[in-house]
Amino acid sequence: MNIKKFLFPLIGIIVASLIIGISHYITTSTALKETPDTEFDNIIKEKISNLVDPSKSEADFSSSNPYDYIKNNENYTFIITNGSKSLNYMLKAFSESSNDGLQEYIMALACSEILKEKDKTWSTGKDWYDKYVRSGT
Repeated sequence: MNIKKFLFPLIGIIVASLIIGISHYITTSTALKETPDTEFDNIIKEKISNLVDPSKSEADFSSSNPYDYIKNNENYTFIITNGSKSLNYMLKAFSESSNDGLQEYIMALACSEILKEKDKTWSTGKDWYDKYVRSGT
């Protein structure tokens, strides 16, 4: 009889502790996933900016070919190498901007490369983004 008096409260304490611990873990891990990586965002923003800034790039800015801007470019390589983190940043940038110039075209090239898309069926960066959003990917 004494064992039951001791065992039931002990089990109750263990169960309550587990519930509280699991609840805390779920709350904390969800909060961490939703916290943006602002340090990375600042780095990737600078890398993208460097791709189209004549004073910070080795690209031939007399060229009208966007591929000349990314060819053998360390900034572009960094963007591609960081895969989904870069992709997430660029998708957010597309969604928050109405611009559709060289920078957006290069971002679309990078997104397409990260996603390993085979066919280029778009003509501008925003066109790529709109098709990406419509595809529900």
